[in-house]
Amino acid sequence: RPWSASRASPVLSLAGLILSGLVVILFLADLAAGFPFQRVSVPADIGFILAGLIVGMDPTNIHRILQKIEPAVDGFYDSKAAIEMACVDLTARACGVPVHTYLGGAVKDRLTFNAWIGILPPDEAAAETVSWQKKGFRSAKIKVGGNIDADRDRVKAIREAVGPDFKLRIDANAGYDADTSIKLARMMLPFNLEHFEQPVPYDD
Repeated sequence: RPWSASRASPVLSLAGLILSGLVVILFLADLAAGFPFQRVSVPADIGFILAGLIVGMDPTNIHRILQKIEPAVDGFYDSKAAIEMACVDLTARACGVPVHTYLGGAVKDRLTFNAWIGILPPDEAAAETVSWQKKGFRSAKIKVGGNIDADRDRVKAIREAVGPDFKLRIDANAGYDADTSIKLARMMLPFNLEHFEQPVPYDD
């Protein structure tokens, strides 16, 4: 029978595995669940600090979990998000519903995945994107950063190579300030991008 969220047992321990990413598993008195994957690089001591904070807490009270871990260390948002997602996953399992139902309902029947293009010279970036397109991908995220003129040339080459219907977005990983990001966004207008991810740091 479904484990009841109304009788949630406290977190006994939290395990993480750090390889190319982070997997969080929550262990409760009567359930072990929560398996989000985050592609992050996390110092082991940070993982232990965050894990130790939530032992004994109600994993279904995600607001309280976040109130506990957010101020504990500056940054490491991927690690905190992995814990939050593990709690969301566990709570949905406890209620016997899919995560999308717990979050309010599915808005898509199918999900698509995008190709990932690094900071490469224009011709190499275009060739790599075309190779993904031939494999069936219909969108790509292009990394930008360091030089907006080079970013423009990279995106221009990709757009010309894949045609107008292939979906493109760019990601600066918060590497530019606001003024530079605005300039880059204007330079991107001819290439019909879906969106510009993380143009600036959170405090800019």
